[in-house]
Amino acid sequence: MEHDLDKMEEMIGATIPAQKLAETRLERRTYRPIGELCCDAAQHGLINEKNQIETTRGALLEKQAQMRHALNDLYKQLKHIKDDLRDKYSSLQLETRCLDLRGCHMHEEGLKEGDNEAEAIPSNFHEPGDAETTTSSGIGDRISALTNFSAIRL
Repeated sequence: MEHDLDKMEEMIGATIPAQKLAETRLERRTYRPIGELCCDAAQHGLINEKNQIETTRGALLEKQAQMRHALNDLYKQLKHIKDDLRDKYSSLQLETRCLDLRGCHMHEEGLKEGDNEAEAIPSNFHEPGDAETTTSSGIGDRISALTNFSAIRL
């Protein structure tokens, strides 16, 4: 989209020399000698050319404004998505901490009842603060470990 906007600006810039040329040619026709000063087909052609260039330039400027508006809307949507992703990441971190605390609490309850620690806690369960539990790749393991731990306790 930004590339298209740059191309549009180049196209608008390309109309400026053509417009200046048509205006210069029209102006020079006004300073012709009296006998040659008339409104003929060439004069009408230059006027039409000038009007066509102005119309084209106006359409390009309007299209450019539409493209800028669409690009701004896309940037707003991107910001909204990034904010939403940030909120979801924060929620995931909070959920992970809750799972860690709940796992620690379950671990303490399991030991109070006199169960054998090796039987009560699955082998893939880790204490909060372990290096493996602080990475995002260990979240699935922790959830499955808590699920397995809950199934054993029931």
